Amino acid sequence: MKVKECMTNRPEIINESASIYEAAQLMNKSNCGFLPVISNEILFGVITDRDIVTRVVAANKDITKTLVRDAMSPNVFYSMENEDVATAEALMADKGVLRVPVVNAHQELVGVVSMGDIARLEQTFDEVGRTMSKIAKKRNESTTQKYSS
Repeated sequence: MKVKECMTNRPEIINESASIYEAAQLMNKSNCGFLPVISNEILFGVITDRDIVTRVVAANKDITKTLVRDAMSPNVFYSMENEDVATAEALMADKGVLRVPVVNAHQELVGVVSMGDIARLEQTFDEVGRTMSKIAKKRNESTTQKYSS
């Protein structure tokens, strides 16, 4: 199965010059915790609810004055819409993320694919469980390195 067959089409997006307050409001309205960040119509980064909490709220920054570009994750990992779902799943496991933007051959954002999307496919729970375990280990390694330094 191809990524484009299971992804969320036309996801909510936010401009890199929007405020964190605007991003949080859009996440709340859309019931999501992840927004692709766009700059001049190009995928520029992603911002998550965790980015907002750890980089803005915990740092006691003003959410109305802090911009999305100052809190987002700039290293964007993405899937191509015509890739096999297994490739996207492997990327998520390798990078320790639960969702990635999806782009077409012209590098235009066309969707978002998540582990939830993948879990709804006709896969065994063992496959999804192995990927989730890899993601959890990757996240744990990242946290351990951060706090043991």
